[in-house]
Amino acid sequence: MAADPDLRRTMGERAKNFYQENFGRDRSVARIVSLIEGLNAQPS
Repeated sequence: MAADPDLRRTMGERAKNFYQENFGRDRSVARIVSLIEGLNAQPS
């Protein structure tokens, strides 16, 4: 992969598209917020 910039670019584009289609920024942010809220709800 290091020797093939076209393959690297294609894989990066596919990974980005997969992320956007399956998770998206809003879902990721919501998940992070949920995790933080869960940590705050736990007794110290």
